Amino acid sequence: METTQTTKPEANTLDRIEVWELRRKRYFDATYTSGEISWPSGGLVAHVEVSTSKNPNIELSYTLKGQNGDVKDINYRLRLATSPCYFGGRRWWIVCQCGRRIGVLYRGDNYFRCRHCYSLTYRSRNEKKSLRSNPLFRTLNDVLRISNLKDKIKREVYGGEPTNNQRELNLLYAKLLLTTLPLSDNIKRG
Repeated sequence: METTQTTKPEANTLDRIEVWELRRKRYFDATYTSGEISWPSGGLVAHVEVSTSKNPNIELSYTLKGQNGDVKDINYRLRLATSPCYFGGRRWWIVCQCGRRIGVLYRGDNYFRCRHCYSLTYRSRNEKKSLRSNPLFRTLNDVLRISNLKDKIKREVYGGEPTNNQRELNLLYAKLLLTTLPLSDNIKRG
């Protein structure tokens, strides 16, 4: 896949903490919750403590190992904020060190920050627009999305229904099947 030249790192290559994932794991249901988050990429395990009392905050504690073997313990807090939802309830946000309300934190160096602090970009921003209309490029992109979704899915069915990720994976498989069928017909005729 051809991409344009950029000096910005891509957000999808970094370890991240997502508010919706914390919400799914019920971190915001009690006044105090703690647990661990791990990432398969770098072997990092972070201890996360969420307090939703008077001063809502999230505390992150983890240990980084340098290339030369030195160990660095990191422990810091970030504020949490809420905004009202249209049909009731509230939406949780993490307030980054720069003051932005964000839904995803990325670990660019030693600390988790927002994508603006690390000047991150998304893979789709680096793709040439002329390639997006190319059927081969779209198919390869779908194969990449399928691979990422397969790694992400922990449960295929919940309450007798496919999970959202499983539903998206099924749609991608169907789309891939429909785009490769005409190709297989051409191969048989040729």
